[in-house]
Amino acid sequence: MGDLKLSDVFRKLKEKHEEEWKSVEEEFIEKVDEIRNFVIEKVKRGALFTEEDAEKILNLSKNVPEGSKFLLRFIGSVGGDKKQVIVNLLSNEYFSKLIEALENEKHEDIKAMVEKIIQSTYNVKYTTLTTWLAIFKPDLFMPVWGFEKEMGTLPQSLLKRFDELNKFRKWWDLRVNKFFDLLQILRTTANSVGVENMFEMAFYLNKYLEDKLNDSNTTKRFWLIAPGVGAEYWNTCVNRGIICVGWRKAVEKLGKEIFEIEDEESFKKRVRNEFNYGDSHELWKFLKEISEGDIVFSKRGMKEIIGIGIVESEPSIDLEMKYPIYRKVKWYKIDLSLESPKQFSGAVAELRREEIEENSELKKLIDSVICEIQKDLEISLILESKKQIILYGPPGTGKTRLARNYIEIRTNRNRKFYEFVTFHPSYSYEEFIEGLRPIPAENGVKYVVEDGIFKRMAIRAMCEAIRWQNLDLNLAKSAEKLLKLLNEIESGKIERYDEYYDKYNEAKRELWQYLEMCDKEKVKKFFKNAQPFYILIDEINRGDISKIFGELITLLEADKRLFAENELTVILPYSKTKFGIPPNLYIIGTMNTADRSIALIDIALRRRFGFIELMPDYDVLRRKLIKEGDEAKDIKELAIKVLHALNEKIRKLYDRDHQIGHSYFIKLEDCKSKDDAIEMLKQIWFYEVIPLLQEYFYDSPEKLSEILKDFVSVSDDSYDFKKIDDFTDEEFEDILRKIAGESSGQ
Repeated sequence: MGDLKLSDVFRKLKEKHEEEWKSVEEEFIEKVDEIRNFVIEKVKRGALFTEEDAEKILNLSKNVPEGSKFLLRFIGSVGGDKKQVIVNLLSNEYFSKLIEALENEKHEDIKAMVEKIIQSTYNVKYTTLTTWLAIFKPDLFMPVWGFEKEMGTLPQSLLKRFDELNKFRKWWDLRVNKFFDLLQILRTTANSVGVENMFEMAFYLNKYLEDKLNDSNTTKRFWLIAPGVGAEYWNTCVNRGIICVGWRKAVEKLGKEIFEIEDEESFKKRVRNEFNYGDSHELWKFLKEISEGDIVFSKRGMKEIIGIGIVESEPSIDLEMKYPIYRKVKWYKIDLSLESPKQFSGAVAELRREEIEENSELKKLIDSVICEIQKDLEISLILESKKQIILYGPPGTGKTRLARNYIEIRTNRNRKFYEFVTFHPSYSYEEFIEGLRPIPAENGVKYVVEDGIFKRMAIRAMCEAIRWQNLDLNLAKSAEKLLKLLNEIESGKIERYDEYYDKYNEAKRELWQYLEMCDKEKVKKFFKNAQPFYILIDEINRGDISKIFGELITLLEADKRLFAENELTVILPYSKTKFGIPPNLYIIGTMNTADRSIALIDIALRRRFGFIELMPDYDVLRRKLIKEGDEAKDIKELAIKVLHALNEKIRKLYDRDHQIGHSYFIKLEDCKSKDDAIEMLKQIWFYEVIPLLQEYFYDSPEKLSEILKDFVSVSDDSYDFKKIDDFTDEEFEDILRKIAGESSGQ
């Protein structure tokens, strides 16, 4: 970890997020005080706690500001009926003694009561008890929860990062004394950076992952690597998700021994003497100095950068490639043509941070990729635990683009591994899962059950995982046969559909029979590192989701997937065949909140999906649009200010779900002159922004006037929109400046 201390992390978190905490602190503390006073008053009177009392406590905990709700998430545990857990806890004979020990700050008594309560109260563990300890003594205790896939208030990534915390990684299994040692370290460190309320520290720690990613730019190294002369193996790198280099003679002779030479001078000397390589120092860098998480730039020739990605693995060898040494890379940009700040003819070189800082275009690109990595990680964490996610937000916030990029990066842009579908009001179960379809037959027409897009992807995902395993040859052959038939049906080049569908259905039955004969744990291993498959559902909220998914809604849950702990299968209504969802099939949906609020989504669906909100992002526009020396810079800055001002008004007069996204304005990026920028901004304004506002405020002329100023004329409860030709460029710019001037903080 170098010289970085835990207190440094705490201090940075506080500096960055203190304003955010201040915005929720008063209201949050007020509700916590209400809960504490209510409970203490009843305990002092010796009154019994009822379910009505528990409901009151839960309601108070739900009424804290949205951004602070996670601090009280475990007030009633999550392992059972929350109200019953609260009643059982508060009625426990040791609970009143715990309150007394807290009031007198008798630490040994506090620990003793905590141990007794855990031993005697079902579904009450450290997560719940620390929440209550923090409610009663926020200067001493913080609510503790956090897992691999949920950051909580004590992220696992933080515990792993520092030696003094690493021993507490499995804090839920610790004995009470050890657990209190952890709380002491957290409290002492918080106090050292001026934080006295441990709820505040918990609030900051929840942001740790986000900040770690933001700061990762300062710890990564940057590498220029040539995938062959003239980047001749660049397509291979993109398709396989790797970066490869040569030195083939050394690899053919030494094999994996090349990875085991630890001394740099010995390595260089041996490679130079045995193979006559004068660039052994570059090979050493590729094998030993590059680390997972570093940023790699693929280069062509001496000075052109053509791609940017993140290193994902240690080096490996594949002698079937002409350039046999490779590392896995997640490629984020593959169609670049930028001038490199360092020009050299070799294969591997490090780019210094100073060289990148001097190249504003490259620096912005790296910042953009880092932001993309943040979102990617957030999506990945949810998909790992839930298997499906919905990206939601106002129009133009980049939901579909983010989903598509996420999928394309993970599938190396191979369409075999993902499908794209748009839901609409008439979209049906028959299209998505299965339905009847007429096909030509000898005697005219025959109706067959045709698999929908979801069912086909589920079959493909399962077969691809199984066909490569070598534990059961019959199972692998069966998966291969079914996959071949599916490919032929999807190709549309079949002459005798009736015969093919019979073969296809028989192949599905055969695969299921083999699967049922296999050991479940053995089959489960096939999917551990299986290729992920994705279905991207655009506008998911426009379809009747319950009808489209039908009985498969329940099967979506991670623990109900095939070969999972609580595996569920169903008999489908049309085909009367068995069906389950494989664990390597993921769903990413997008949802426009201007069409329908997330609150209106079916509860059963909400429970099974994870959700990420995407709001207008002005930083994206600043990174993409603002460049020094750009003649159009002034107009582009005005566009960002106007968008901010518009959204402030929309939030005030309507709601946050109907804001206007930043994506509408990204088209300004290509405008090189002021005239071009004004013309493009006019097109965006009159043909995209105003129609949206007209739709939002169709029955409120006075609100339209307040937002749009001179772009609309209002009289007698009616309104009339000005046309694009009604304004000169100067008049258009002046009115926009008038609108932008109302934005606070700009």
